[in-house]
Amino acid sequence: MTLKFDEFINRSSDAIGHLTAKGTAEGHVNLTSLVDFQNDVVNTSLGVAHALGARLWGVRIDTSETLIDRSILRELEESGGEAQGQLRGVTPRLVELLREALDRHGYAHVRIVASGGFDADKIRRFEALGVPVDVYGVGSALVHGPGFDHTADIVRVDGRPLAKTGRRYLRSDRLHPVDWRTLVAEGDWARSSS
Repeated sequence: MTLKFDEFINRSSDAIGHLTAKGTAEGHVNLTSLVDFQNDVVNTSLGVAHALGARLWGVRIDTSETLIDRSILRELEESGGEAQGQLRGVTPRLVELLREALDRHGYAHVRIVASGGFDADKIRRFEALGVPVDVYGVGSALVHGPGFDHTADIVRVDGRPLAKTGRRYLRSDRLHPVDWRTLVAEGDWARSSS
């Protein structure tokens, strides 16, 4: 996912979403926000779009295939529980709800990046249905064999729980604190500009 995703996102010639101008030392970055942290893709996307306006290039949905997004749950509640199609993970209906909300609130410029369980078959299915996805992320589909689908999530900060919905701290004797300062030369440390 990283190479193809970054090639498309960071090399787009479009003016919308550039955080830094072309020609600067940083080049340009199209700002894409991951919006499933609280498992409420539509409301989080609208909040990010409101805060960033035209600087926001896209939103990325990566809802776990074990979760039903709150946007889908709200629609189920409004329909009296009548469900059609897939409910868990990144679904065609979730993407449609997101696109409708972005457009309705004046954020038609915001692209939708869908990732999480995507492979060639799932992409073909979404495309055949005309689901409004602008970019697909296919990370683990590029690596074959068992045991290669891993994530590294922040689940605690300063000892306090802070995890994406569906994630939590798991104690493991294999894990230990790492002093990153021993791994990165001081000249390469990121410094705050404030």
